[in-house]
Amino acid sequence: MKSISLDFKLDKKAISLINIFQKISLIISLFGIIFLYIFLEHFISFDLYEISLITFRTGLLCGVCSFCFGVFFNAINKELIHK
Repeated sequence: MKSISLDFKLDKKAISLINIFQKISLIISLFGIIFLYIFLEHFISFDLYEISLITFRTGLLCGVCSFCFGVFFNAINKELIHK
């Protein structure tokens, strides 16, 4: 059986894009945490609870997707994945 080794060394452009989107993801997640804090301290409505959870999940999803897309497009550029 042939073993396949993948090289995941990212170039500078990919790393900088991943870092930018990780910061955006952090900001979105912090908004979700702030909304949840407001819901717990000053009960306004149950809609704020759902908004805070959706916002936090969106931030997490942005962080994971930015990393996955960075690795995927770097693999295409290095021709590890054929078009």
